[in-house]
Amino acid sequence: MDSEVILSIPLGRSNCPDNLIWHYDSRGLYTIKIAETDAVRLAFERSKWSGSHPCYLSA
Repeated sequence: MDSEVILSIPLGRSNCPDNLIWHYDSRGLYTIKIAETDAVRLAFERSKWSGSHPCYLSA
C-alpha cells in the first residue's frame, strides 16, 4: 500500500522546526507565480544563512 511506503520514508535528522513553505493567494489558490516568489525568497534566505546556521546547511 502507498501508506506503507510513505511511512517507511526516514525522517530528517536535524533539530530544525518545520516551516510553512508556501502560501495561497487571496482566492485561496497556490499559483506558479507564488511558487517562483517563494523559491527566490528561500534561495536568498539560504544563501544569507549558509555556513552559519545548521538548518540551512546544504545536503
